[in-house]
Amino acid sequence: MAFLELEGLCKTFGHAAALSDVTLSVERGELVSLLGPSGCGKTTTLRIVAGFETPDRGRVLLDGRDLTGVSPERRGFGMVFQQYSLFPNMTAAQNIGYGLRVARRPSQEVRRRVGELLELIGLPDAGGRYPHQLSGGMQQRVALARALAIEPRILLLDEPLSALDAKVRVTLRNEIRRIQTRLGITALYVTHDQEEALSLSDRVVVMSRGRIEQVGPPEEVYGEPKTEFTASFIGSMNRLAGVVGADGTLAYRGRTLRLPPGAAVPAGRAATLVVRPEAITLTVDGGPPPCGRANVLAGTLVTRTFLGPVVRLIVDVEGEYLSVDVSGAGRRAYPQGGRVWLSFDPGAAIVMGPSAATEDGGS
Repeated sequence: MAFLELEGLCKTFGHAAALSDVTLSVERGELVSLLGPSGCGKTTTLRIVAGFETPDRGRVLLDGRDLTGVSPERRGFGMVFQQYSLFPNMTAAQNIGYGLRVARRPSQEVRRRVGELLELIGLPDAGGRYPHQLSGGMQQRVALARALAIEPRILLLDEPLSALDAKVRVTLRNEIRRIQTRLGITALYVTHDQEEALSLSDRVVVMSRGRIEQVGPPEEVYGEPKTEFTASFIGSMNRLAGVVGADGTLAYRGRTLRLPPGAAVPAGRAATLVVRPEAITLTVDGGPPPCGRANVLAGTLVTRTFLGPVVRLIVDVEGEYLSVDVSGAGRRAYPQGGRVWLSFDPGAAIVMGPSAATEDGGS
């Protein structure tokens, strides 16, 4: 039995379905992210877990106990919000110890616990400062410590880093993961930022229109998307749409492309090959095209965008624009407007489409 279980959660606001049969199991000590665009249902799911919303149907169970009708304050969960929500008239130490004082813990225990948490969040000397004397990142660390002070059974985080600048977000997400791992606490984390979810999580739950699209480890969700939405939302994907021939290949803009090993799509049916920009190799035209079993396309380099570790090249292939990521010294070797070859291993692509299936039953 999983530690936290969501069973068939459904929720409607007016005539709009916010959640439709959301079912999820979270193991003890896991950090699981709910990832998706605005309006996908991820925050509604978190609010139902927290007890701030009641599902129209379905249940929330913790360690086998049904919490669906239990009030938020009796669930024993810690919550960290997008806005820091610190009491402005209290110091950092007083904010952290607030829940302990409400629970009437002995003052000596409160001081000890607050000191431990200030050390844990890396602010041992900031206990006497008020929120307005702290940076945004420091305030969110204090908010995290306040949620942890009561030793919650589950930590719930709702877009906790979205109000911070990019550099602070990266630092603080690493700190959240360090603290969560060190304490071994179960955490449910809501975000619309795919990089954040992939870097933090044991598992990622991709959501769209109130439903779960895919659940899996970050590497699996990124490298083996099961639906068109997951493929489009996680990272960048090139889509090569065509018709499957009798020999099991795909006819794409006058070229014949091999399908991934194990793909089974009936001849004559439409299908789409999706391939990541980093899985494509680029070579300058002028010599023989790449050979072997690689799929090969010819195109014209249209634009180049510097993205730090890589340069993203946009290539016009018979009127369709494909993205290719190039790293290292080779990224300077491709002149804009030049003719290039694109090649990729069939095994690096995934087949999508209503009729596409693989041997293991995926689609």
